[in-house]
Amino acid sequence: MAIAGCGSLVWRRPVSLTPTSETATRPNWPQRLSWIAYAALPSSLLLAVTTHISTDIAPAPLLWVVPLTLYLLTFVIAFARRPPIPHGFVVRIMPLALMSLVATVAFREPVGVFLPLHLVVFFVITLMCHGELVRRRPGVASLTEFYLCMSLGGVLGGACIALGAPLLFDSVFEYPLSLALAAALLPGASIRAKRGDIILALLILAVLVGGQAGATGLGYPLSSFIVYCICAAFVLVVFALKNRPLGFALCIGAIFVGGSYASTSHGTLWQGRSFFGVYRVSESADPPTRSLFHGTTNHGGQLMADNGDISPTTYHTASSPIVEVLLATQAHGVGQRVGVVGLGAGALAYWRRPEDDWRYYEIDPLIIWLAVESGWFELMPRGPESIPIVLGDARLTLAEEPDSRFDLLIMEAYSSDAIPMHLLTREAVALYMDKLAEDGLLAMHISNRFLDLELVVARIVEQAGYAARVAFREEDDIDEETDPTGSPSHWVLIARSQATLDGLTLSEVWQPLEAPSEGRVWSDDFSNLLEVIRWK
Repeated sequence: MAIAGCGSLVWRRPVSLTPTSETATRPNWPQRLSWIAYAALPSSLLLAVTTHISTDIAPAPLLWVVPLTLYLLTFVIAFARRPPIPHGFVVRIMPLALMSLVATVAFREPVGVFLPLHLVVFFVITLMCHGELVRRRPGVASLTEFYLCMSLGGVLGGACIALGAPLLFDSVFEYPLSLALAAALLPGASIRAKRGDIILALLILAVLVGGQAGATGLGYPLSSFIVYCICAAFVLVVFALKNRPLGFALCIGAIFVGGSYASTSHGTLWQGRSFFGVYRVSESADPPTRSLFHGTTNHGGQLMADNGDISPTTYHTASSPIVEVLLATQAHGVGQRVGVVGLGAGALAYWRRPEDDWRYYEIDPLIIWLAVESGWFELMPRGPESIPIVLGDARLTLAEEPDSRFDLLIMEAYSSDAIPMHLLTREAVALYMDKLAEDGLLAMHISNRFLDLELVVARIVEQAGYAARVAFREEDDIDEETDPTGSPSHWVLIARSQATLDGLTLSEVWQPLEAPSEGRVWSDDFSNLLEVIRWK
């Protein structure tokens, strides 16, 4: 009705749309492309910086809200009738902000310093781009086309990062690429790159990459401090090019590529990416281990002894709570039926007996390749004794299994910093319990650096009337001599009756799960992530 009312007012009082001297000139294609570019870069940088800070800096829950808030705030500031931050000031400080980030490309700690730095630089670049859109805004007659180009740029920028980057890059390379493009869009005296700019960019890349590779090949790894000094020296040189945006961008891209190579190549055997994140296989010599990382989260790996024996590391070692449960249940008979949600490096399969019936459930095909086919890890059995792996979302694939299918169901999908909350609701737990035999057990790995998931599980257990025990192996509980690669881990063991738990021979690390505080149970319709964040 409101739209109809507006239409009637316009009909009764028609407004002349005859072009005036201000609106007569139609925008050309360079103008249109500039609108698209200045809208696309902030959109792509929003996703890129969010991925970077939540993967490499501080993978904390809800951190994505901060970049999104800053992104929207720049629209408010730039398109205000009287912008509180003048556009000319933003253009002048943008090179300084960008170069301060380039000079610290290899740093991750302390988080309290470098996390705000990334956010401030993102804010300045985005405000500069949106300010340029305001400055280049056409007359009234072409505003519809202007806003259409802005929308198209936002869609293209987001699509390139969300869809293209996982296919093209094996790391979060879209972030330094977006920063280099930001330098190219800086308003300057000349948009062309001179021959000297290209030579300088190639020289930067050669020194950073070639110097690191050469020193490592000779057995003298280049000190990170030297890399930082070289980056800082080049930053001073590149800053002189700020009035030639394209040359400025080429040199910044060279510093990012070279500095990132020098800071991340040590110890990394392989790095790849899927739509679920960036994975890295790293190796260390003392003790000789090979580990699988998802971002900054260690998903286990293998210890390689001098005699060639392979054994699991982190939370799958002999003294870990879940291995204790496996050994206790295996003592009750042969032919144990086990389901495991979350493959990781396949380390848990080390404890499977040949007569047992195991099945894995994994959503990411790249993880299956890493654990089984890549050759980096040797903990999964091959040949006739190989373990079936079901690809897909665990809640959907488990629903297709017959009821009472397992004697033990192990959930290892929560140890990452971005947990799949639909696997931790009362409906999900009810599904898991349906797939267990009458005396079956559900083991949930709830180790997490930022979230207290024990509270969530305790409320579900109390409402459903299950029996449960909890184990938290702390750092002090790990004997470095007998278990040099063990890691702290947090587990909950759930059964339909207390008698089932009492029938197991478990150590004192397994304690009764305490009654939870008052609060709503997580369900498919409700979850409260703020309530379970560890704020300290």
